[in-house]
Amino acid sequence: MEIILVIDDDADLRGLLARTLASEGYLVHEAENGRAGCELAEELQPDVVLVDLWMPVQEGLQTIRRIHAMLPKAKIITMSGRPMLGGISLFRIARREGANAAVAKPFSPYEMVKLVDDLIAGAPNAATNGSMA
Repeated sequence: MEIILVIDDDADLRGLLARTLASEGYLVHEAENGRAGCELAEELQPDVVLVDLWMPVQEGLQTIRRIHAMLPKAKIITMSGRPMLGGISLFRIARREGANAAVAKPFSPYEMVKLVDDLIAGAPNAATNGSMA
């Protein structure tokens, strides 16, 4: 059974994603910020990590960088309601830091399930709804 780690400071979204992914047969764990997420990632060795870009304690780009360095085979999906900062695509930066895909909020939980399924299956062009070019 694949392990999924959802890292997001929004408890409602984090819980919704966790319940939805668990209903699809994944073993799901949650963390409320990047620092807690990195600690859990080291312990759990997840197959897929969902990381919000904007969080307190430790932001998403630093979290992606650390998890990618720790677990280079883990698939990382970044998500954000604000993927641009001063005309710069944070999704593009996330890709350079190790993210495999990006999803702009709001999104359907089932969009995320499809993306997770595709990444786990090794689909070379897993669809994202955020530009990572």
